Formats: sequence, structure tokens, C-alpha cells
Amino acid sequence: LKENVYVLNKNGTWSVVLPKAINLTEIEGAIHLYRPSNKILDFEIPLTDLDSHEITIPNDKMINGRWNIMVNWTYENEEYLFKKEINH
Repeated sequence: LKENVYVLNKNGTWSVVLPKAINLTEIEGAIHLYRPSNKILDFEIPLTDLDSHEITIPNDKMINGRWNIMVNWTYENEEYLFKKEINH
């Protein structure tokens, strides 16, 4: 890909931004959020029915501390993986 996935923080609200060149109707996958200190808090956001390249992570699901974000998706028969550690 010419552009990579990236994570954005706007006033304490996190978003995952997918490359603009991706046709959102042809992407399959999910955003996985892992809380290393408490796996009960882990959750997933499917990459389906997207209307924007920017996917907002619900603040009500994230408590303060360290999180690992993993975006795992398939586009045009290619598999992609993006990982990022954040502090919320």
C-alpha cells in the first residue's frame, strides 16, 4: 500500500484511519483492542459496513492505561496487519 493505517487521538478519542485508496466495500477484517493487564476488557470492531476511512474507537469501552491495537484485514486478496501500542 502507498499509505499505511495510522492511529489518531483527537481530544482523548482514538480513531483508526485506513488508507484512502482502499474501497471500503471490498475490505474484510477487524480492529482488535487488547488490554494487556485485563483481557476481560478486550474487544473487537469489525471492518464491515464502513462509511468512512476513519473508525472511531468507543471511549466507553476504553479505561485509562495501555492498549494494544491490531488491525487485521484483507483487501484485493492481500492480507495486511498493523499493530500499535497506545496509552489512553
